[in-house]
Amino acid sequence: MIQGKVARRYAKALYLLAEEEKADRRQRFGEDLHTFATLVAENDELREALFNPIYPAVERTKIIRALGKKLKLLKRVQEFLAFLVGEKRISYVMAIDAAYQQLLDVSLGRVRAHIVTATPLDEEVVERLRSALQKMLDREPIVSVEHDPGVIGGIRLTVGSTVYDGTVQTRLENLREALIA
Repeated sequence: MIQGKVARRYAKALYLLAEEEKADRRQRFGEDLHTFATLVAENDELREALFNPIYPAVERTKIIRALGKKLKLLKRVQEFLAFLVGEKRISYVMAIDAAYQQLLDVSLGRVRAHIVTATPLDEEVVERLRSALQKMLDREPIVSVEHDPGVIGGIRLTVGSTVYDGTVQTRLENLREALIA
């Protein structure tokens, strides 16, 4: 709970920093932050080196600068990440990234939608769903699709924090609950 609040505060600060530079920089700041956060999330050794306070802040900052140079991150994003090390908040980088992406989505009139189906969907079907979502929500949907044979059939759509579940798996679970009760 506290981490979420702190992450939103830092994300807002980075967002305002991006706005000060240029309006079109908000997206680039978000891309750079996401690139770094994804790298940290996927690399256990890097996460250990950055998050463990046993390593001096100076060394952790050097790691960030080296990665920033290699990944071609904007200087301001590198400075922000180094600031997080100094504030002992670098371990929040993934949560800050998620909060920043939410701010960016709201400002650009976008919404994230996640579709889960038992069988892979054709690109044409995904495009029709995207179009229907755009009409329904009056915002640009960023759609991700997941194939999960466990849902048996049907579709589960998550838009923001709302879940529309029309899967066979859920219907069977509901039927089982009704029979037990």
